[in-house]
Amino acid sequence: MSRAYVVYTIALVGAVAICGAIVFLSAWTLNYWQAWALMAAMLGSYSAAILASFARRDEAPSWRRRSGESQRETLTSQRLIVILARLGFCALLVVPGFDHRFGWSSVPPSISLAADLLVAAGLLITYRVRQEILRRATSVTTEAPQDRRMISTGPFAVVRSPMHAGVLLYAAAIPVALGSWWGLVVFAGMVPLSLMRMSYEEKVLRQIFTDYSDYTQKVEYRLLPHIW
Repeated sequence: MSRAYVVYTIALVGAVAICGAIVFLSAWTLNYWQAWALMAAMLGSYSAAILASFARRDEAPSWRRRSGESQRETLTSQRLIVILARLGFCALLVVPGFDHRFGWSSVPPSISLAADLLVAAGLLITYRVRQEILRRATSVTTEAPQDRRMISTGPFAVVRSPMHAGVLLYAAAIPVALGSWWGLVVFAGMVPLSLMRMSYEEKVLRQIFTDYSDYTQKVEYRLLPHIW
């Protein structure tokens, strides 16, 4: 396995470990099977995605931010949205931990396990999006800026904001996977942030890609196929 894949895998395992630490510290116990199941789902989905990519000899995704992302975050409002979104994700882990600790709500085990599958699906979507972006970035390095075209393959052929779709899917499922209904309140607060982020990103993409209007006609839906 290439060094890039090893580094990326270590980073993913570290990220999952940090998420687990936040949950277990919030719950103040290791006797929390939903948390262990969630970590297994996260590691399992990432492992499957990485092995499949390595088998296809795809380039390993990078944790580094793309130049477009840094440009989109130059405005104070966008930096604030990013900060709030990150705090919201932490709250998605903390609130269920407290819920488990103090017994605020109870989710049937079958529903928690089903939510684990949704978490895995959301993570696989985001991984696939990163792969498509990387593949496109590699192919356009020699193109002049005016000749660059909007990505319209892979997940981007289904919806215009597949990364947000994947993130919102696993963000909605994480609290339920952890056995908490109250965590969905946190998710509800994250939805407007994602919508504002999506709106701003589309404005930037219209400025960067001359064919973005054509892309929006080809791919009609922003987030959910055949819905919106």
